[in-house]
Amino acid sequence: MMGDCLPNGFRLFCTRILKDCIDHNTKKKKKQKKQNDPSLPPLSQGQILHSIITAHGIETDFFYGSQLIRFYSVFDHFPDARNTFYRLPNPNSFAWSEIISAHTKHGKPCDSIRLYRHMVLLGAHVDGHVMVSVLQACAQICCLKLGTFLHVDALARGLLHIQIGLGFMCNNTLVDMYGRCGMLDSTQILNRD
Repeated sequence: MMGDCLPNGFRLFCTRILKDCIDHNTKKKKKQKKQNDPSLPPLSQGQILHSIITAHGIETDFFYGSQLIRFYSVFDHFPDARNTFYRLPNPNSFAWSEIISAHTKHGKPCDSIRLYRHMVLLGAHVDGHVMVSVLQACAQICCLKLGTFLHVDALARGLLHIQIGLGFMCNNTLVDMYGRCGMLDSTQILNRD
């Protein structure tokens, strides 16, 4: 594999460039970009880096693939995010989390749920990040039946324990989901657990 010949710092370099592009895009949304800025737009920088990663034959490495999925998701380039995801031979939980979260955050809850079901069928590890994103998708479309199933699944996986960092997020997302689905007494449901 060509990627074996890359220097050790290449991973750090790629991560830094993509993070800088994402950060720049986030700041740009908060504050308008200066007129006449001669620098290459962040999206173009990331696309150039993607072509370098592809040229080295490492695009299917879960580390680079996950970073690229996140990058394209932030820039609302779903076709590129999906293509990158589907090129990964064995996506890890981070890659699944990125693609599911991207769809949920950008108003595509049904796609998030479909991806989650596919993930579970493949036997991939479901972590707290994935659970939060899928519960948010359920809340967006008021899907109480699936949300309740996910609640039970999150309990079985131990994802609601407050000691686990994402326990708060999972619990808060459950309250939101039950509230949007018309079960206003969701705090009693959580206290039963």
